[in-house]
Amino acid sequence: LAPDEAFKKLRQIAPGHLLYMLLTPMQFYSGNTTLPIGLVLGPVITLGNIATALTANDKFKIELETMYIYGRVVKPGEEVYGVICIATSGYGPLSME
Repeated sequence: LAPDEAFKKLRQIAPGHLLYMLLTPMQFYSGNTTLPIGLVLGPVITLGNIATALTANDKFKIELETMYIYGRVVKPGEEVYGVICIATSGYGPLSME
């Protein structure tokens, strides 16, 4: 796959982290005291995870674009490190020529 195609298939979906907002109605009960901790936990976890996902997506896209080596000619004795994106659902053996 091309880097853009692989990125679309493998990136983290940031809006999926909005489900943590379901923690908002959560309350902590201790004796006669009730604390609405969900009002803090829900938004903090949601925003933290969305920020982390967006940052990870940016780094992942840059890595895919800079490390993509499909079609690169490797000279004898040369070592090359990179990424080749393969669209498959199995784990069969790979062979290189």
